[in-house]
Amino acid sequence: LGTRARILLLDEPLASLDPLARREFLHVLTDAVRSDGATALLSSHIVTDVEQACDRLVVLGVGKVLLHDTVAAGLASHWIATDGAAAPGGEAIGSFAGPGSERLTLIRHAVAVAAANLRAATLEDVVLGYLAAGRGQPGDAAA
Repeated sequence: LGTRARILLLDEPLASLDPLARREFLHVLTDAVRSDGATALLSSHIVTDVEQACDRLVVLGVGKVLLHDTVAAGLASHWIATDGAAAPGGEAIGSFAGPGSERLTLIRHAVAVAAANLRAATLEDVVLGYLAAGRGQPGDAAA
């Protein structure tokens, strides 16, 4: 950060930090980027660590871009279906294991979002759904 570079490429910068240090680093990074007008590209396998600091989300898998969108648009356009439910007008992206024995399916652009078996997707759900679709896991709704 001290170089005041216009573009910062950060590969897993939070990997060896404790949870408090990760949060503090992200606040320092966000403040520095905003005040300097810089751009930071931050890669991480821990979605919840970087969710607060990111404007855009790129999910990479199997050698290609699986999703590229703003965080806000990604959250607004994705839903989670439980118990193998289908969403009217929605596109099933990928299925993955949820807490316990639950199977979750990421749905994009669901029309009937008030269904009892649909809930808003978290950013982690969005990432997991696209990674599952990219891997073509057994039971994957997009395979």
